[in-house]
Amino acid sequence: MVKKQYGLLGWQIQHSLSPAMHNAAFAADQVPAYYQLYDVVPADIQKTWVQLEQHKLLAGLNVTTPYKNWVFNELVANGLYLDQPAQLSQSVNTLVRTANGEWQGYSTDGLGFWQSVQSQSPKRVLLVGMGGAARAIIVTKPAQVELTVASRLSRRFTAHADFVAAHKLGPLLSLNQVETVLPQVDLVVDATTVGIGKQQSILSSDQLKKTPEQAHMIDLKYQYAVTPFMKAGLAANRHVENGLSMLIEQGRLSYALWQGHLPTKPVFKMAIQREHEQGD
Repeated sequence: MVKKQYGLLGWQIQHSLSPAMHNAAFAADQVPAYYQLYDVVPADIQKTWVQLEQHKLLAGLNVTTPYKNWVFNELVANGLYLDQPAQLSQSVNTLVRTANGEWQGYSTDGLGFWQSVQSQSPKRVLLVGMGGAARAIIVTKPAQVELTVASRLSRRFTAHADFVAAHKLGPLLSLNQVETVLPQVDLVVDATTVGIGKQQSILSSDQLKKTPEQAHMIDLKYQYAVTPFMKAGLAANRHVENGLSMLIEQGRLSYALWQGHLPTKPVFKMAIQREHEQGD
């Protein structure tokens, strides 16, 4: 039987857990399919995109940094379908190939994040970052959550501020302004790339100490068991976690778009556990 192909399109993704998760789910559901990595340097993305479009067995893709907005723009340019979160966030993390061979673009990042923190029932959240995942979180914010967004000063700060204002979230804060809201939040989310391969945190432990004692800190990066941001949170004696829960939830939603049903929750978690055991 011919196996359908799925995969992750990104750059510097060799440590991704997505293949282990999805291949485990395919096996559990007895789906004849295989998931692999498409690790593409930016200079080759256009050529690779054409090749992927011509790959007849390729039924779906996840998209990660730095191509979420790039893929969004490709679909817009070709008049292809985008779901509302993808349209609003201008970011695509899931592609589904239709029967006529066209791509449809979706964003499961935001819904996956909010599902991953559902048990915490956060009421006041500080989100640091304005990349694709952060924008997806913004556009899918539950009505009962008060969300404040902060970002590093850059040439795109004004454009980011306009995006935040368009979603009626109040002013976008710079990092030196976050201390005004830290005492009121019950969840701080690092949605930046700061800390990847570097021993630094987007916010210091002294800053995080200004949050309420019961506040949670989440770093959406999951490549490391403990990130610099999480270390800062631990030094502030706060509860911390990485982005594995969000990875699982957004991955389950992608799987459902491809297969028509959610995988059972333990499948992804067990696959991650096996990967960690094999890596030890």
